This record gives sequence, structure tokens and C-alpha cells, in this order.
Amino acid sequence: MFNKKLSLTANMCILPFVIFYKSRCVDEICKIEEINKYKKELSKYYAEIYKSLKNTCIIINFDEVNLLFDKFYPKEELNNYKNNISKFYMKVLSKLAKSFISHRDGKIVFKYWKSDGEEDYIGPYSGINKIAFWNYLNRIFTTDLLVVRYLLDNGMEDERNLEGFTSTIMLADSQLELALKKGVAETHIHKNAAINFYISWQDLMNLKGKSKSNYTKKILSSNIFYDEINLVPYILSISIVRFIMASFLQYRINESWEDFINSEYRHEEDLKISYYGYINEEYKNIKKLCCAIADGKKIEENEYDFFKLWTCIEEKFNIISDANEKKALYKNDILKYIFKNYGDNNIILENILLFKAMNYIDNNNDIIFGKIFMNYLRIKNKILQTKVQSNLVKGLINFKYYFKRSISKTYNISAPYEERNYWKILIENQLQNLYLKKLELRAGIANGNLQEIKKSIKNVLINFLVAYKDVLAERKMLYGEKAEYPQIALVFHLQKIKDKHEYEKCWVNFEYDEYRELYFIEHREVYSKQVQALNLIREEYKGVSDYIVGLDAASSENDTEPWVFAPIYEKARDSKRGDLIYKNSSNPNRIKSLGFTFHVGEDFRHIVTGLRRIDEVIDNFKFHAGDRIGHGIALGINIDKWIKNNRVVTLPRIEYMENMLWIWGIYKDGYYDEAFDISYLEQEIMIHAEKIFGSIEGITIYVLWKVYKNKFYEFKPNKELISYNTKENSNNNRLFCRYGNSERSIIWNIETLTHANHCVCYLKKMLEPIQVEVKYDKKSLFKQLQKIVCHKISTKAIVVETNPTSNLAIGEIESIFEHYIHNLNNTGLLNNSEKENSMIVTINSDDPSVFNTNVSNELAYIFYSLEEKGYDREKILQWIDKVRQYGMDSSFISDSNLSISDKITEIENLINELKQ
Repeated sequence: MFNKKLSLTANMCILPFVIFYKSRCVDEICKIEEINKYKKELSKYYAEIYKSLKNTCIIINFDEVNLLFDKFYPKEELNNYKNNISKFYMKVLSKLAKSFISHRDGKIVFKYWKSDGEEDYIGPYSGINKIAFWNYLNRIFTTDLLVVRYLLDNGMEDERNLEGFTSTIMLADSQLELALKKGVAETHIHKNAAINFYISWQDLMNLKGKSKSNYTKKILSSNIFYDEINLVPYILSISIVRFIMASFLQYRINESWEDFINSEYRHEEDLKISYYGYINEEYKNIKKLCCAIADGKKIEENEYDFFKLWTCIEEKFNIISDANEKKALYKNDILKYIFKNYGDNNIILENILLFKAMNYIDNNNDIIFGKIFMNYLRIKNKILQTKVQSNLVKGLINFKYYFKRSISKTYNISAPYEERNYWKILIENQLQNLYLKKLELRAGIANGNLQEIKKSIKNVLINFLVAYKDVLAERKMLYGEKAEYPQIALVFHLQKIKDKHEYEKCWVNFEYDEYRELYFIEHREVYSKQVQALNLIREEYKGVSDYIVGLDAASSENDTEPWVFAPIYEKARDSKRGDLIYKNSSNPNRIKSLGFTFHVGEDFRHIVTGLRRIDEVIDNFKFHAGDRIGHGIALGINIDKWIKNNRVVTLPRIEYMENMLWIWGIYKDGYYDEAFDISYLEQEIMIHAEKIFGSIEGITIYVLWKVYKNKFYEFKPNKELISYNTKENSNNNRLFCRYGNSERSIIWNIETLTHANHCVCYLKKMLEPIQVEVKYDKKSLFKQLQKIVCHKISTKAIVVETNPTSNLAIGEIESIFEHYIHNLNNTGLLNNSEKENSMIVTINSDDPSVFNTNVSNELAYIFYSLEEKGYDREKILQWIDKVRQYGMDSSFISDSNLSISDKITEIENLINELKQ
């Protein structure tokens, strides 16, 4: 409930900046002074407000929305700004900036302490609760606005104050920062989502060298919440208006926006060509477009030829391409053609635009410009909300929609120079975190035959290494030979995807390589080739094992069960394959072992499913000290709250049955509570076995458990089970398959049940969704299962990679203060009399472009969450420092003592070898 109330409050306090731009409720009602008329008019707008809010938060009571509107937008204040409402909006930003923003040691930082008047504005979310508020606000609203507002409100009108601010606000206080300065490691981050929103925004805003085909709905694909709005024409419109706004603010602020537009884009109806040689119609349409944006009019995709308008602007401002620009198409903000004095400074040009615009609004009474600017912000925030995930809908399916939109680009990344430059910009983006010492970037593996996969991996590695080398060379040039540099390497991940043929399987039809006839075995063969290619690359080229350091499997957990990957991980780890040293090297350089991690226990339909999958990975992937579990939310989630929120669970029948078989196996091994009702469990298993297999003759619990365990091994059909003479006339055969050999046993056994896993007749029943009740009397069982798996991880020294904001958005966590990490490791936090948990845990950011965060801020969120729980600050600082060091030590990247010059040389030599 805390999170629901918080999200509603956050949305309401920024409502004018996020409600879609053609809805102008505050703009209109501010002019009405008579109270009854005001209330009547306001009631008309409530429907629009409710509709806007449903995309980012849950409304429990409309009355609360109405009251919050009155709280944040009181009638008296609105009436005071009726002649220029944009000044009221600046006041709203000032209140938020005063609550959340400060500066320390020349850097913009989060204001973690309570400020005067804060309680009156954000109420119970002041003080420590601001952390949770900020975590949410930062994912629905562009908080760079607050930084600019803070600078202006405190008399810092020199734009150079923006230097070094990279759109991420440091959350750590001064004491925590001292710990972070020792160095942090990011060991769980996906390459395609490793950039921040600003990079995506400047890409969208740059029409240069692009065409309509770059701006299809695909860039905001699978937009399940915004399908009623085609955002593409608004993106194209605002990219043009943004550039014109910048030119006005840079050159013409001594006149009004209206005078500027009328003079710069004047057109005469009786003239075909204007003074500048442009077609008169384009100036007319540019002016029309600016007026439409100011007035909040609907923009139709075919109403304007946006790229023709952009060509007109390019010619007007003499925007020409140079030879080097193509190599960094997305890196440069198009505003560099206007704001020419900031090119050598570490200043984001979008922030210069915001700074100049807000300063202009403060000092002028330009109503039309205020409208233009506000609608620019509304469209920008709407795009942010399609790319950055809030807490509204949990689960990885929703995450995948955001991930796909977040990584979409309008330029062609397939070209080698663009791929290399993308690597460079994401590395630079991550290194904006000054304390980052180790960075593991996760990348996918292409499909194809073995040679094609090897070639693809080589190309990815070369592009990464070229980018890494360039970043190091620039750092050396800036800071000299003694410059410190981050250690960066790649972790390749296999992709979890559904078997596209689902239950349409027949093991009888399997011939040689017809793996599509076997359930998920076609996927297994693909994964096998990918891992084989990966290991061949690591062993063939001297030094590659220092830059390809790990193997992972990622994406939707419910799409692919761990058993599919078990033989793959076993082969990848097998000591019988591979060498200790590089064969073709004159020096006996040793090959670094591949590190292993696996996304599991993050998104689960049932808590037992999450725990079972984690346990399966540990046992069947041979996980041991130094191996890592990605996320593992099921390990630390609050069981009581999970049951309360999941009284009925929908899941495939086979998932439910395998959960019970896993529990039975734990009972069999002697790990059980004395009060555990084994007879009820066995009865449930047999009931569902009968629903799947029809007859249960020959079936025992042990047999079913063995069949479940067999899934983790290689499978090849036994053709001796087939009777080729009876294929057409054995439909009444009692056997598991109508093609079965009638001379063999007519009862079920382990072998026939194992084959049934690849038969359409039984897979249909296995994959059939069922609903099960989760009873409170199972609470102690679930807690014990959780404890058993946690103990196994702890004793084996397996590392759990947590990602706080990601876990909050995807997993069953109510607020950042309820993150499960302290349930996994609370050593050093508790009093001596309390029982401690001591798993090795790390903190990471997962996908910065989806969750708008970085690893240092994720550490800070957990730091403040521990403060909220009342632990001693000294203990918290020691605990955070310990977890920070866990990240450094558990990284698959080995420490290097090379100087920056030697590191560059090492990379250059490896690039040359890979290119041969």
C-alpha cells in the first residue's frame, strides 16, 4: 500500500509535466476565479487526469486524486498565475528542487536530509522516505529539470555550473561516498541497455541524415499502454521545434517568441520563394507546426512532411555533414550547431537548452514560449515513460516491452563503425560513474553454423576492443601515463526463449538432426554450438580469455526452464575439454577459466517455482564457489507477504507437478519439518500425473521424480520403443504411444515416461494452465524451503547478484525499503543475540536505460534502506563497504597491474590477431 500511495502522490505532484500535452487542464482552469464555475470546469478534466495516471500508477480511490490535485494546485495559487501559467510550473519545479537537490564538492547531489517546508509539500515522504519517492520519481520524470531549477533558484546563472553533470544525480552522502571512492564493480549489466535516457533522447531528436523509415512505430514497439497515441509524429514535430527553440534562446531572446517566429519564418502568400531561397510553403508549415505545438493540437503523421521541413532548417542554419561525423551519428547532439561554445566542455547540450529556457521564462512574460516549452517537456516525459519502467506491472514480460523500446535506435547499428561507436558511447556512459573500477558487459550470441557463430563473436569482440582502446587512449591523453582506468570485459549470454512449436512434438519422427520434434532439444543444440564457438574463440587467440570472461543465460525465466541448459553448462565447464595454455603462443600464457552465472529466481509464478529453479541450477549446473546467481529474488522475498498477494496462482500443470516432485526429493533426502504432510503431497502428485498420463499403471512417486531428474541430461529417443508395423492401426494400444512396440511392457516406466516429455499427446496436458490455491498453512513449508536453498548457496560460496531498482520493478517487492538483500546477508548489522545470514551478495544496476540508474546509486538505495530499518550507521557503512568489495572480488575480471600504455598495447595486439 505504501508504494501505491507513493506512486500516486509522485504522479500528482508532477502532473503538469507528464500529462499528455494536448490535455491542458491546469492551463485552462487557472483563469477561472468564480468557485462554482471553477469546480464545474475542473470536474470535466478529472477524467483526463485519471486516464493519464492509469499508465504509471494504481488509483485506489478517485477522491484521493481529487484531494491531491487541490493540495498541489490550490485554486488561489492558480488564479495568481492566470496570465502566465508557465511561471506557476516553474514554482512547482522549485518546490521539488528544494526538496531533492543540493550540491557538494562541486557536484550535484541528492538532498537526503529534510529541508524547511518539505513536510507541507511532500508530506510523509519527507526525510528518509524521500529515497523511495526519488527511486520512483526518477523513472517517470526527467529529473534534470530539477537540477537546472536548483541552479537558477540559488543564483548560479553561469551555465558552466552544468559542467560535469551527466543527468545522473549522486545519491550517496559524504560518508558513503568515501566508501565508493575505493572502487565499485558492475557485474550485472546488459550491453544493449547500458546507456541512459539522454543518449536515447538526443538520438530521437536528431533528424540529420535520416528519413521517415528511421521513425516508424517500431522505435516504440509493443507499446501496450500507449497504442491509442501514435507518438512518432510528436517526436518528429518536437525535434524540429526543439532546434528552433534553441536558436531563439541563443540568438533572439531580446524579442518575444511570436515576433521571432513571424520574422524568421515569415512567408508571403503571393510569393513562391522566400528571401532565403526556401520554398515558401515550408516556412508556412514550420510556423504552423510551432503554433500547433504551443496550442496542444493533435499532430497527424501525414499532416507535415517533417523531413522536408528539416531540410529547410538544415539549409537555413548551414548544417552540413563532415567526414568524421558519420562515425558518431548518435553521439553528437544536433544542438551543437546552435550552442557552439560548449563543444569542448563536459556539458550536455540538452541541459543548456533547459537552462536557457527556464531562465528566459523567469525573466520574461512570454506566454507562447512558456506553452511551447511545457509541451516539449510533456512529450519528452511521455517518451521517457515508454522507455523507463515504473513499478505498475511486474514480471519479465512487461520488462521485455520496456527493454525493446529502451534499446531502439533510429540509426543503423549494423554498420561496423556504428557498432564500434555504440560500444564506445556505452562505455563512456558507464564511466560517468567516477568510482567504477570493473565493468562486465553482457552481450548476446548470434545463431548459425559453428563458423558463422565464431565469426559473429569475433566481430563483437573486435568492435568492443576497438572502442575500449579508444576510451583508454583518450583517458591517457587527458591524464597522462599514470592515469587509472577501469577493467572491462564481456560476459556472453544465451537467450531464454520459448520452444516455438510448443507441444507439437513427436519423438517418433526424430531422425538424425530433426531436433524440432523434441521438446526444447532444438534450443539445446543451438546453445551447444554457441558455447562451443565461444570456447574455441577463447582458446584460439592469446589473451581473449581476459576479455571474454563469463557465460550467462538471460531473458524471460518462464520461457525456458533450467533443465534445458544443464548439459550446456556441464560441457562448458568440463575439465576434459580445453587447454591450460594457448597452443599457438611462444610464451606459455595460461587460459583464464570461464566464469558462470545464470538468471534465475527473478520472475516466478509460484514461490516454490522460484526456489526450485535456483536449486536446480546449483545442483545440475555444478555451481560452486565463485559462480553467481542473477537476481535470486525468491531467496529473500517475504513469504508472508507473497502468500497474501498470491492466494491463487495460475501456472502450467507440469510446473506445479515438478514443484511438488522437487519438494518430495528434498523430503527424501531428509530435509523436512516433522509436521510436513508427505501423504498429501504424494496424493497431489498422483492426481496430476493421472490427468497428464491417463493411466498411472506402473507409476510411482519415485519413478516420476526420476523422470523429472532425467530432464537435466541429454536425451536421445530409443527407436526400439517404436513398432513400425503398427503405425496405422494401433490407436487402441494401451501403451504411452500409438506407435509403441506391443511386445514391450504395457505399463509405464522411467523410459516411457521420459519419452512422453516429447509427445504431443502428453505435452498438451503438461502445458495446460491450472489454478491452485496457496494456503496459509503452507507458510512454514515455504519458509523452510527458502532456508534450505539459502543455506546451500551460503555453504557453497555462490554469489547472488542483486539489482535493487530492477528487482523492485520486476519482482514482488513493495518498495525499495523492502529489498531482500539484507535477508540474504545481515552479518555485522544485527545484535549478537540475533541469528545472522551470510550469503555473498553484490549490488548492480541491470539495465540503466530501463531503470535510469547506475551501480553507485543502487548501493546508495540499499544504504538508505538499512538506515530506514534503524541499523547503526557505523555498521551500515561497514556492511556497504563489505558488499562493495564483494562486487570487486567476485567479478570474473582478473586484476591487472598493467600501465595504461601497456593495456592499450595489449588490446591493439589482440585486435590485430583477431583480424588476421
